[in-house]
Amino acid sequence: MRKRGKQRWRTAFGVALLLALSLLAAQGQRRRDPLNPLEIDQLRDAMLDPDIRLKLYVKFSRDRMTVLEQCVAIRRRPSAADRPTTCWKIS
Repeated sequence: MRKRGKQRWRTAFGVALLLALSLLAAQGQRRRDPLNPLEIDQLRDAMLDPDIRLKLYVKFSRDRMTVLEQCVAIRRRPSAADRPTTCWKIS
């Protein structure tokens, strides 16, 4: 009797672990588009001109780098009251 209870416990634990791993895998498959809708529209408008598209990609990257640099500067401030909570959300 005791072996059956132990075996059921292991089976239940295995099923729960398998379910948890499958949920994590499903969560990991969601991909967030790195561009916001305005940037996507700008790229669509410049669809036929690769030079303009490249300049837009560089502009988007520079904008993100500027935001990150500002966030790092804010995070280095000594007082925590100055730090915004949404600093790392880009786009």
